[in-house]
Amino acid sequence: MPEQGEHSTAGLTLDMLFTIVYTLVDDLYQQAVPASIRERGQRNGCPPTLSDSEVITIALLGELLGMDSEKAWYGFVRKNCRALFPQFLERSRFNRRRRESVTKV
Repeated sequence: MPEQGEHSTAGLTLDMLFTIVYTLVDDLYQQAVPASIRERGQRNGCPPTLSDSEVITIALLGELLGMDSEKAWYGFVRKNCRALFPQFLERSRFNRRRRESVTKV
């Protein structure tokens, strides 16, 4: 996998691709997901470090880029996308949140 910003398709860097996909995912998420699910992390007073939209975006881009390994994609994003996700989750927690986000939507 190329380093962040190194590979581009039609002039898009990986950061730009994450931003575009996140914007689309978050807009759809806000429209389609009930408030009871969107705000579930706020109830205990401890908001999640990554939003559901961020988790879905990371998972979606992994699929779109053909990453077959959850572990490899997680490692790549954690290493190369620190500016976008400075408080990235531990791997098992991230994968649990990813599965929960996809299941609930």
